[in-house]
Amino acid sequence: MLSPLLQIGVVARPHALRGQLRVRLHNPASCALDRVSAVWLLRESDGSAPSPEASKPWQLLAAKGQPDGCYLISLVGLTDRNAAEALQGTQVFVRRDDLASLDADEVYLADLRGMSVRTVEGVELGNVAQIQDLNGNTLLCVTGMGGGEILLPAVPQVMLKVDFANGIVVVDPPEGLLGA
Repeated sequence: MLSPLLQIGVVARPHALRGQLRVRLHNPASCALDRVSAVWLLRESDGSAPSPEASKPWQLLAAKGQPDGCYLISLVGLTDRNAAEALQGTQVFVRRDDLASLDADEVYLADLRGMSVRTVEGVELGNVAQIQDLNGNTLLCVTGMGGGEILLPAVPQVMLKVDFANGIVVVDPPEGLLGA
């Protein structure tokens, strides 16, 4: 079962002097913060999403998208830079129910964390440890069976199937990506 909260980004840094936060979204094209009235800010723990009941929501006063895909947000009760600095690096969660419905062939990449990754030939590569956005390219960071790391492009040509029932992502990596 999927968590009622979905991680959509991270607090990159404080902004200005009155407690605003600069939030870097996992999907720079997302407008998720335009649709919600509250966010949950939490430090990374075991990688699982928190429950809405176990943590405090912050009411959103304002959210303004920036040209670089980040958002500047203002929260009720967060009024100075020192308090905002204490939140730097926290993960930003929203209620899944507050987001737009997904099409049948769409997934929230944050839901892939912890899932097993296998090639179309059935070779197990490891588990999705995190989702990274590098220069506008979204990558699945897969912790390999031998402890190494594999970065896979999170595009339909590579991510062929997501099987939530069995916890498996089936991929067809580009030739040469996995070595010889």
